[in-house]
Amino acid sequence: MAEIYVTLCPLCERQFKTRKALEKHYTQKHPGNDVPQSITFASGNKQAPIVKPQLLKECDGYLKWLAELVECINSAHNPSVPGKYYFQCDFLI
Repeated sequence: MAEIYVTLCPLCERQFKTRKALEKHYTQKHPGNDVPQSITFASGNKQAPIVKPQLLKECDGYLKWLAELVECINSAHNPSVPGKYYFQCDFLI
């Protein structure tokens, strides 16, 4: 079974699974205190692995797909584009 990584509230030691949950707890239960910027996740004594971003080497196909997606969305919001062109992107066919 996969390990569950949690973070702790530095003031009350309560456990949270996400940064968003910790921020919500902080604003509701500890008003006036700043939300900590450095949050670490751990499972027991084991720190969560930090994955470093990698550069995409073969991104030509992805960039073409992304450009078609943006054009499709932009044309859907343009009232001068005829209705027959809505959702006529290559990746949807």
